[in-house]
Amino acid sequence: MKNRSPLLFAAAAALALLAGCQSAAAPARPPVNDAPAVADSTAAPAFSAGTWLAKSKDGETYYFFDPDGVSGRTASQETGAGLGFTYTVQDGRGTFSMGSADNTSACTLEQTDAEHITIKWEDGREESLSYISKESSDEFQFYSNDALCNLAMSYYSRVSGGIKRMSAAAVTNEDGTVTIQVYENLNDRNSTAVWYTVDRRLERERMSILVKP
Repeated sequence: MKNRSPLLFAAAAALALLAGCQSAAAPARPPVNDAPAVADSTAAPAFSAGTWLAKSKDGETYYFFDPDGVSGRTASQETGAGLGFTYTVQDGRGTFSMGSADNTSACTLEQTDAEHITIKWEDGREESLSYISKESSDEFQFYSNDALCNLAMSYYSRVSGGIKRMSAAAVTNEDGTVTIQVYENLNDRNSTAVWYTVDRRLERERMSILVKP
């Protein structure tokens, strides 16, 4: 992605972007997969029920932990896709089965406080989880990078007259906002048309209004 010298819209511009889209992109809902069965359902949960944001060098993922303390599901910020999982925790160690009972990974858990836990997987990966909402996977909504790119291209096409075929790419900023580059691919280079900075987590009460044509 090229250096961001063009215009960056603030929160007001983000609202204009999404409110003006003619083709609505639905906010991501985590997949509701049937979680595989677990052998031990008596382990005390280390994670409060609700939504956790996991950050790692590979990106950011939502973890949704169920009230039963043994199941949940994930959702990627990039695409919105994810897996159902089951887990057990005992003496600072955990076992997660992602997608199926035979896809099991062990880990150690380092809990800073009730809202911050680091997962150190046996393959060397680390994820830092922060508790961000008591909402379940059925209640929590967000716009994935793919959805935001579609919204940005739709909005730009509308305000510019749709003369050129555009592309878009998105990156997550340190403050949690997302910056979207709308550009024209000229084969040897990309010509940026505009930059938008938006919030992927909009209040549910406003979402139905923002995505209307």
